[in-house]
Amino acid sequence: MRAGQILFWPDHEFDDGGTSDKLLVVLNEQRDGIHLAAYTTSQWRVHLSRTQGCHVGDGVFFIPKKVWGFSKDTWIQLYRVQEYRVEVLEEHHANKRIRELRCLDAAATAGLINCYMKCPDVTDQHEWLLGKRRDRPG
Repeated sequence: MRAGQILFWPDHEFDDGGTSDKLLVVLNEQRDGIHLAAYTTSQWRVHLSRTQGCHVGDGVFFIPKKVWGFSKDTWIQLYRVQEYRVEVLEEHHANKRIRELRCLDAAATAGLINCYMKCPDVTDQHEWLLGKRRDRPG
């Protein structure tokens, strides 16, 4: 998997035990065996902008339907970036629990990562995993 890859994960299980079909966007080339992936949602909230692009204050990147291949208005939730071990994603992919749908182009992926780097939720660890920090934190 590579940066910009869009994954469909049916019945994704969350930390609280709930499940839902989810689209995730991979943000990095694996580093130290870890991929970063952001959840997406097509459920509009009244406070969320519908202007395409980065919305740092809300921690989202908005993509209107029919842009970048999305069939619905979609918010990439940069406040919900998760770390996934490469072997876990590969195992789920091999078992057909995850499907690779498509990959964003380089410019779209860079815009998404640049947006995430401006968000207050980005950690030193995530900066390092994205290759934006030279020294490994901690």
